Amino acid sequence: MEDTARRLLIQLGAEVPEYDSLLEYLCESVRREVCNEINQPALPEALRYAAAEMAAGRWLQFQKGAGRLDGWELDEAAVKELREGDTTVSYALGAGSCTPEQRLDALIGRLTEGRRGELLRFRRLSW
Repeated sequence: MEDTARRLLIQLGAEVPEYDSLLEYLCESVRREVCNEINQPALPEALRYAAAEMAAGRWLQFQKGAGRLDGWELDEAAVKELREGDTTVSYALGAGSCTPEQRLDALIGRLTEGRRGELLRFRRLSW
């Protein structure tokens, strides 16, 4: 699962070292969380990609919180309006447009929670 999460992060443009102890930890944490939620001792093969996406989302969340997302321009906002006479510049923040940080937050949310419904299919009853 860790290799799958690493490949996904690289495809998304993240710089992930060959060995990342945080990613390893998060993969194991997600694996245990999923196994606890579905009440099974091992992660079913069919949930491997869903769990890898959850781990990748958490990795992005941790890196963003720590300020270590290199190459992700989170403080930039698109220019919505520009006037030359008396120089007025409006940035597209919030309504109608998403800032890069809002798009990253949406991606993180999709990765961490977007496939939770798939877990229900594998859930076992516990007494």
